[in-house]
Amino acid sequence: MESARPGTDFWVLTSGFGLTAEKAARLAKAGLAGVVISLDHFEAQAHNVFRHHEDSYRWVFEAAQNASQEGLVVAFSLCAARSFVTSQNLRRYLDLAKRSGVMMVRILEPRTVGHYRGCDIELDEARIALLTRLYLTNIHAPSHLTMPIIEYSGYYQRHYGCFAAGDRSLYIDSRGDVHACPFCQNPVGNALRDPLPPLVLKLQEIGCHKFKYRISDAEISEHMQAVYPEYRQ
Repeated sequence: MESARPGTDFWVLTSGFGLTAEKAARLAKAGLAGVVISLDHFEAQAHNVFRHHEDSYRWVFEAAQNASQEGLVVAFSLCAARSFVTSQNLRRYLDLAKRSGVMMVRILEPRTVGHYRGCDIELDEARIALLTRLYLTNIHAPSHLTMPIIEYSGYYQRHYGCFAAGDRSLYIDSRGDVHACPFCQNPVGNALRDPLPPLVLKLQEIGCHKFKYRISDAEISEHMQAVYPEYRQ
């Protein structure tokens, strides 16, 4: 982190396992921006079944508390499965995040990796529309001012292309392998042994298999100001 350019944020993506108060303190001291903790359901049993461990739900909230106490930004990450995407479920999830002091909820659309490898799991248009309405309500409606901020990259990526793949972010796994993102797990090298700049260029050359088109930050800002006059970069 010490050698990174100004403005670069580092985040830890975790299940919560092993994120003790001591480790949270060390990460905060090293300059970590925040932690993104995977929470797959607002009900403990449903989350634990998906994670195949009876203590997984408890780890989430212990990790969130430890990170928050060290001043780290805490986000929950929801992989929004088809069966989960209903207005009621999403509302209960956000309510739980708010009660837990979480600042942001990252909503990700499922891809055929991990538990979903080989499965037909991508969201249909109706569910994508529901997530879009929720996201737009969250960023505009006064009733959501006290709720956690929703990050729903899929909304913008459908218009502008992938934000990862070495464009605005990349993903380094626990082995140090460098990927376009957590859902595009095709390593282009290893951050522990390879210089990072060539790996970033390789990611940009390969691009994203799902969201191809990309535009500049200036073009995004211009669009946002046209659609939302109150927007300021």
